[in-house]
Amino acid sequence: MNRFMVKIMLSAAVLLTLAGTASAETVKGRLKAIAGELKLFSLATGEEKVLVISWNDKTAWKGLNNSDELKLDEILSVDFRLSNDFPVAISVARIKTPLPAGIKVTSLEQVAEGLSDKEGSSSFTLVDTRAVELYDAGHIPGAVSLALSRLEKRTSGLLPEKKDTRLVFYDEGQGGDSAGKAAELAAKAGYTESAVYRGGAAEWADSGKQLASSTAFIRKKRPAVIDIRSREQAALGHIEKAANYPLPELKDYLGSLPMNKLTPIVIYGAADQEAATAAETIRTRGYRRVTIYPGGASSWEKNAEVLERGPAGEEISLKAANHGGAMSPNDFELALASPVMVEIVDVRPVADHKKGGFPHAKQIPLPDLPKRAGELNRDKIQVLFAADPMLAEMAYDYLKSKGFKLNFLIGSVEFQNDGKYIVK
Repeated sequence: MNRFMVKIMLSAAVLLTLAGTASAETVKGRLKAIAGELKLFSLATGEEKVLVISWNDKTAWKGLNNSDELKLDEILSVDFRLSNDFPVAISVARIKTPLPAGIKVTSLEQVAEGLSDKEGSSSFTLVDTRAVELYDAGHIPGAVSLALSRLEKRTSGLLPEKKDTRLVFYDEGQGGDSAGKAAELAAKAGYTESAVYRGGAAEWADSGKQLASSTAFIRKKRPAVIDIRSREQAALGHIEKAANYPLPELKDYLGSLPMNKLTPIVIYGAADQEAATAAETIRTRGYRRVTIYPGGASSWEKNAEVLERGPAGEEISLKAANHGGAMSPNDFELALASPVMVEIVDVRPVADHKKGGFPHAKQIPLPDLPKRAGELNRDKIQVLFAADPMLAEMAYDYLKSKGFKLNFLIGSVEFQNDGKYIVK
């Protein structure tokens, strides 16, 4: 082989290497769902953007031993390449929260101990540096809201007058950098006792402690609200549209909770500790957006809101449970009866298809969607279902990114030997 040919071959090899490198992309987002058996997970990369990613035996795990250590809602950085129009993870990294030089760190135990100071007031000022919307949805009880964007514009008048006030800043944790930046700004402004709680809101919730929602969140976002007081207390005045599930009877009402386990649920009672107990009970059922409303009905009135008088209902407002393309079992039954407008898509594994299915449904297992999406009729509305609503939603997120008009069933379908079925 002459030198000229060798140079051509080497150049081609270099180009191929560069092309392979160039095709790799990096994305950061919150872990929304995991399908371990299918080696798939979905990553929320923006308010309305979700990326479904697969992994394989070559995927490198950084800060993790393997996929079993993934935690829902944690922030990840993923390097991936497209394979047959589907992202395949090259590496998955758990992001470490950066900390500016010279800034002290405070632990979960120190924050909890400081907030429960029995002397009457906290031993420090706890500052939530996230956007106000995130603070309103769920913050550490006792924290004040001061978004980094406000602090960057000015520190004077926003922070306490005394420069020796002990300040503890936190954000979401899991790689968030707003707390560290806020502490650094405070230090530059002359505050001598600035620290960062690196675990943030995520670690606080993961430890079994409850986050609190604000009045603004309940009023504007209309989450599912549950009053755990007695029926007599609730009748004297409760938050509008709150469902009344007395704490001693709470377990009897768990079947009445929204089917979508991402539905935000806010709980209040006669005492915050009772609300925290109820919130933990509900969280153990897989609900991931459960918070308390400190002070309950009294706080609602103090914030110039009006309480509803008379008996409280037992049904959670449907408006509160709405979520994206989520479809209730009743609506799913209507979709089954509308074949002209609707295409039912069964994304269960092949083994489940053999146990039963709808005669006219398109059967495409979730992992096969990238290569078979072209089989779907874009002139119709696709309605997806799976054995697990989380998998149906994962399929929904993938097809939505491809421009399909679709919904998914929040529930499951049980097929019987006689061809009948039950939508749960």
